[in-house]
Amino acid sequence: MSAPPHRYVASTFEAYRPQTPSQRSALNAACAYAEAVVAWSRQRWFRRVARPSRGLYLVGPVGTGKTHLMAALYHALVSQGVACTWWSAQDFFRTTDTPDAFAERIAREAKVLCLDEVEVDDPANEVRLVRMLNALGDRGVLLVATSNVQPDKFVGRAFGGDRFRAFLDAFAQTYTVIVVGGDDYRAQQTRARSGRAWIGPLADATSAMRAAFDRDDREAEWLTFDAFLRLATDHPHDALVQRFSALDALYLEDVEPSSTDDALRLLRLLDALYVLPHPPALYVSSETPPGAWFRMEDQTGTLAEGIAEKFKRTVSRLGDMMETTTVN
Repeated sequence: MSAPPHRYVASTFEAYRPQTPSQRSALNAACAYAEAVVAWSRQRWFRRVARPSRGLYLVGPVGTGKTHLMAALYHALVSQGVACTWWSAQDFFRTTDTPDAFAERIAREAKVLCLDEVEVDDPANEVRLVRMLNALGDRGVLLVATSNVQPDKFVGRAFGGDRFRAFLDAFAQTYTVIVVGGDDYRAQQTRARSGRAWIGPLADATSAMRAAFDRDDREAEWLTFDAFLRLATDHPHDALVQRFSALDALYLEDVEPSSTDDALRLLRLLDALYVLPHPPALYVSSETPPGAWFRMEDQTGTLAEGIAEKFKRTVSRLGDMMETTTVN
């Protein structure tokens, strides 16, 4: 069974600090769901307990603590003897298992599947997700998921057939949908970051980063953004993450995603590094700040808009990883 990433090893309900009424409601709902699952798992033939809803779907903007709440729920259940397993949605979509085979594997080891960062901007992945949810339900496995996407915004609502729309219409009746609203907590943090972004005229920004690289006596690697994209194209994602996770520092020159593929490769790497126990310090040079690298308003088409929505989370995480210096 898989556990939450190291970043969330100490995430508990007590450590969650709600900043808005919806966050307070989400905390209460997660606590109540954990209690219901524990009671259900301990029921005996002479004392029946109502089955909890098929799952908990935590949805809201980036940086509101959805993953913290799910990790807290995971820890609360495991501490009471309820078998849980943790997957990222990216890992699920990369598996070669059929939805039925995946659900069967989960059912053999856990009563609850925690699925982080569910994003359904691709119709094929969305169909795969729906089939997996149905297969889990058939096997009595509960789902706890986090997402930035409201169920009624799934792409299948617009492009799926009647059967798919019927599933979406029934979603709220079988899953407890909890909105976790509020502002991005990472943007409000004032602690020191380990990395730095130099933003401005490219020659000046890269020169400032080169000076820092020349002073760096740690295990560090310098890559142009084009070189990184070639590596991401030619090497499996896991191998690339393993390569960079061995570093103390990673320097990326001239970061400026120019296509949907560029943005997707960058966000997959950065999101993977972010949850490592000891990620490398990240340094970048760019003419524009991360928030302008891949904006929703500049994209057209369902896929590009979906990736731009994902990229908001990556920008939030970059703000947690790096200080920003404007170079004139």
